[in-house]
Amino acid sequence: MDSIEPDKLAPFLTGADIQNPFIDKMNGFLDNLNSSSPKITPDIYPRNLNRLCNHLDSNDLIQDRLNDWAIDINLGDYYQWLNNQNRTDHGVITWVPAM
Repeated sequence: MDSIEPDKLAPFLTGADIQNPFIDKMNGFLDNLNSSSPKITPDIYPRNLNRLCNHLDSNDLIQDRLNDWAIDINLGDYYQWLNNQNRTDHGVITWVPAM
C-alpha cells in the first residue's frame, strides 16, 4: 500500500491540528513585532484573538461596521452561541486576525 500524502489527510485533521500551528504563528508575529497585544491562547474560540494593540477589540470594530450596514447580528451573542454549542466558525479564525 502506498503511503498517504500529508495534504490528503487535511479533511481528517482535528481542529487542534490546524488551530495550534496557527496560534503559534500568530504569537510568533506578536513576538517579532514586540507587540503589546496579549498572546493568543487555544480554546474552542482562541482567546485574545480579537484583542488588538492600544486596547482595541476587533469584535467592536466589526460590530460597529455591522451596525453601520444595518445588519442585525450581535457578535457577542453569536460567539456565546458558538461556545455553548462547542463549535467554532472558520470565518472567525480567518477574518479576525486580518484586522
